[in-house]
Order: sequence, then structure tokens, then C-alpha cells
Amino acid sequence: MAACRAQPPTSEEAWLEAAQAFIQETLCPVDEEPNEQVTRSVIDCVKETWLSQGENQDLTLPLSYSFVSVQNLKTNQHLPCCSHLSWSDNAYQAWTRGAGPGGSVLPREQLLLLGTLVDLLGDLEQESRSGGLYVRDNTGTLDCELIDLDLSWLGHLFLFPSWSYLPPAKRNSLGAGHLELWGTPVPVFPLTVSPGPLTPIPVLYPEKASYLLRYRKKCKIKELNLAGKLVHLSALMVTQNKRYFIMTLGELAQAGSQVSVIVQVRTRVKWGIWE
Repeated sequence: MAACRAQPPTSEEAWLEAAQAFIQETLCPVDEEPNEQVTRSVIDCVKETWLSQGENQDLTLPLSYSFVSVQNLKTNQHLPCCSHLSWSDNAYQAWTRGAGPGGSVLPREQLLLLGTLVDLLGDLEQESRSGGLYVRDNTGTLDCELIDLDLSWLGHLFLFPSWSYLPPAKRNSLGAGHLELWGTPVPVFPLTVSPGPLTPIPVLYPEKASYLLRYRKKCKIKELNLAGKLVHLSALMVTQNKRYFIMTLGELAQAGSQVSVIVQVRTRVKWGIWE
């Protein structure tokens, strides 16, 4: 078992002291005075999620859980694991039984993970976006997967009640592991988003793109955005040490208007892995 966390405190007072220290160091803005509002909001968010199971009325705080930072997870968690604050023991046992005889499930760790969802590795707004999604705290950034992302969540602090983590295949690998967020993250603060004016992005759909490709000698084709319905996705392939997959956009009934796209960008290749 990986030693990713310290032994959790055994009393509410000790747990709260450890929580406050972690929040101030890991989640509050750096080089600022202690922020009591952030501390109180994080603890309230954890408490409400913990009590939502309906089986923990005798304990108002998850004393068996410890907070974990991004850096701690990347550095010390050497084995695959999952954590489910919002699951009762019965729910977890039911999930494990679903694997069937001889099946394997991720071991459960009692870890509390919080962070800000971002689509940039750095802090610069002018940095190009690669389509990746990350969880960030004061200790670092970790790439993640989340089904049904709401773009209004970007830039906000969340508690992730259910998640799994797969470390690099080799312990000394330069990779940072893979975080998969299960379900909907819980915002620490109410999401008050005032959407600005929408900026339309010019796109080509498969039928028009297919025509331009067929007559590309006559048409000047610049770099364009392509949108369409996914009708086929190949397996992940490796040729001459290059990893890629092929996705086809269009309509199943109109093969002549389908467009195939070779995806080689490293940050996108994971789409082919996890499909």
C-alpha cells in the first residue's frame, strides 16, 4: 500500500487543526494573510458531502479521511487507487461486487482532494490551450479527465468527492499519472458566473470539408476548424514510434461526405486511449 497520507487525526479538534493548516498552505492564495472564509467554506463543503451519504449521522466530520495535495498524490501514491467520500461502505461494496468473480477493482483510499479546474498548465492567459483539463493547487498541476464538463466550472475551486488515480506505469517515469474525476465535482463557493458575449468560431462541417479536400488543387485551403458527428474511432496505433488514432466525422448513411482526421498531438492521443 502506498504511503500517500499521514495517519488521520482521531478527534474533531485535531482533524480541524490539520484541515486548517492544509487549506491555508495548499488552497489559499500564496503570500496573503490566512483566509478564514476559504477555510470555513472548504470544511463546510466537505462536511455536507460527507453527511449526504445518510449513514454518518454519528460523525459530522470524516475523521478517517486526510487531505491530499496534487504534489503529494503525484509523488507518494505509487499504486492505483480510488477515493469516494460521497459513497457509503455499502455502496462501495456493491460496486466491488459488480466486477464479478475474479475481477479486480481499485483499492479505496480515504483521501480528500480539492483544487481549481483549469484548462491551462501555466498562469498566463495568452498561453495556448491544448484541450487538456487540469486540477491545480498551490503545490502543482495534474492532468485529469471529466465527463460532461461545464465550461463555467473553469477557474473555480472544487471538492472532488469521487475520483481514481493511476500513477505512471514505471515509478521513475517522467509521467505524472492520470486522474479521473467521477461524477460531478462540488463547488466550494456558489458558482456565480456572468457570461460575456459569445464569440462564434467559424467551422466547416464534413460535407463541405470533404468537397474542399476533393478539389483542394483548385481551392486554397487555410487552417480550418472542423466540426461534426463522430461515426468511427480507430484503435490507438503506433507507427515508427509515433502514437496516433483516426476519427471519422460525418453521417453513417453518407460515406462520400465523411472526413477522417489523424490525431497525433500528444495531449489528444489520450482520447483514443480512454474511449
